[in-house]
Amino acid sequence: MSKSISYHPFLLDNLKDPNYAALYLETHLEEDEFEFDPELLKMALRNVLEALGDSHLTAEQIKIYEQFLDKLLTMPAGIGIYNLGLWLKALGLKLAVTVDKEGRNVVENLPSLNGDNKEKYEGVLTKVPDVETENSRGEAFGQ
Repeated sequence: MSKSISYHPFLLDNLKDPNYAALYLETHLEEDEFEFDPELLKMALRNVLEALGDSHLTAEQIKIYEQFLDKLLTMPAGIGIYNLGLWLKALGLKLAVTVDKEGRNVVENLPSLNGDNKEKYEGVLTKVPDVETENSRGEAFGQ
């Protein structure tokens, strides 16, 4: 019987490189909109904390940050994003917004809240403006 080598120590060794850790988290945050799994994101954040925590935090701080992670991912969006930025900063990383060079139109890819996915996205997505409706200034979207 062949023995397999655990992937986790290899992953943690790679995640000690902040550039690799940033790319790893970016990949998890850019999951397909329909396949987003909060548990997978939590696992990725824990892996990064485990890899980078020793070089940025005390053992007690690592425990606090791990406990805070559960609260962080259930916070309302605005507060959650702000606190995620602070959480990452403590590990030597930062949250950033970049231009989508692929030119994807995310609005077209969002699920309909009237369809089968309504319960899955309840409270997660707000109504996306239809391109045919008017914005608050009375102008049509896309013009």
